[in-house]
Amino acid sequence: MAENKPEDERQGDQPEQAQDDEPTITSEDELRRLIMEGSDEEIQRKDALLNVLSKAYGIQEYGREAERRLAEYQSDRAVTARTEGLKLRFEAYKNVTVLDSGALVAFAVITRNLVPKPDHVDLLYFAYSAVLVSLATALTMMFVLSTDMANSGPPEPEKWSYPPKLLRLLAPAGFFVGLLLFLFFLRSNL
Repeated sequence: MAENKPEDERQGDQPEQAQDDEPTITSEDELRRLIMEGSDEEIQRKDALLNVLSKAYGIQEYGREAERRLAEYQSDRAVTARTEGLKLRFEAYKNVTVLDSGALVAFAVITRNLVPKPDHVDLLYFAYSAVLVSLATALTMMFVLSTDMANSGPPEPEKWSYPPKLLRLLAPAGFFVGLLLFLFFLRSNL
């Protein structure tokens, strides 16, 4: 007899498939709407349940831990970026010391072999002086940068005192001024 029933009635005899009646929550607004549905008594129960769950699962502690980890990650990135910048500056000053050393040797070789009786020796002295100042400044900056790289941790604004811009530019500027003075010296003697 059950087989003679219409199709709609046969479906009623079968156990219903378990359907997920729970709404899917995809945003914070949907969660708030879901909590605010129902009577005042239901809303109070839901609120109490959320409070119990948040304490039981440490949701607030998890949020604080996530914020701490994010701050730590950002601090690590800042330290890494600062360290990489210091390394690049260190390499630049190291290259200036190589150029200065080469310039001093070249000045000595050229003046000894090409100019037996030089005129305008003061240009030569100023050229040597400028290159020596450049070399000393570059070595000083390398020392300052190496001690800053040795410091671990994020930069502290009140503790961080980078040398003045004039001192930072003295190394490359001294090299170029010395080179120009030496070229003027050669032009006047050759």
